[in-house]
Amino acid sequence: MNIHKKMKALKRNAILLLLYDLLMLCIAFVKNGMTNMSAEALTSLIISLVFGIFINLLWILDSKNWITDSGKRKCIWFYWCGEIVFLLMAFVLENRNQPVAASAILGVMAAYIVVGIWWVSRKF
Repeated sequence: MNIHKKMKALKRNAILLLLYDLLMLCIAFVKNGMTNMSAEALTSLIISLVFGIFINLLWILDSKNWITDSGKRKCIWFYWCGEIVFLLMAFVLENRNQPVAASAILGVMAAYIVVGIWWVSRKF
């Protein structure tokens, strides 16, 4: 397989991984209401997103062989760290019995993922 096909597959996988995270958020919002999520629904969603972000980390580690531009690598790592920050903020708010604020943070995270999908599709 040549390098061009590897890069296309890498880009496709990145978009699919981000779409998975976005899909998990959208399902939770539609099923439970944007600002009316229960603590159990928030906990379930956060656990699902933790697994999705872990898979994203594995993709980042695997992509180091194919993405050699240090600027793109830094952007990928900063983006991933941003996802972690949003997830931690939602987790802390959920533990402090602030489900509306946690839902709002997860809504912002959904917009952040949409920006990530745009970035991958345009800049890779």
